[in-house]
Amino acid sequence: MTHWFQRFCLCLLLAAAGAASADPPQGAGRPQPEAPSPDYERSQRDDARDGRPNERGERRPPRLSPEERRALRQQINEAGQDLYPSRRRQP
Repeated sequence: MTHWFQRFCLCLLLAAAGAASADPPQGAGRPQPEAPSPDYERSQRDDARDGRPNERGERRPPRLSPEERRALRQQINEAGQDLYPSRRRQP
């Protein structure tokens, strides 16, 4: 009797595993997002190339001058030294 019950449980387990691994039917689950149209993508590329602001009105900030870059690098180094102090070797 136990041998029959084990076979029955094994069959149920295999049937459940097969059903779980089957592909879901078409249209089930999350809806697929629509791809943007080629015209929209082209207009986005043109706007970026022309330097015009995008739909949200964002613009790229102007480039830093050499003095501003040097000052920024120095501030970053100082902050790094505060966060990661160098260890002194003890003899």
